[in-house]
Amino acid sequence: MQHDKKNRDQHIRFCLLKDIGQTLPDTTATPEQIVESLDYYCENLL
Repeated sequence: MQHDKKNRDQHIRFCLLKDIGQTLPDTTATPEQIVESLDYYCENLL
């Protein structure tokens, strides 16, 4: 993800799904935020 050509200034760009048919385009996050989110998901939602 970090080497995608759409990324800018250490921020990873992607689209999130808000609901069926609803997206949040051009969402950005740092690698640290992504790791923190995945850790939270693994600890609390699995």
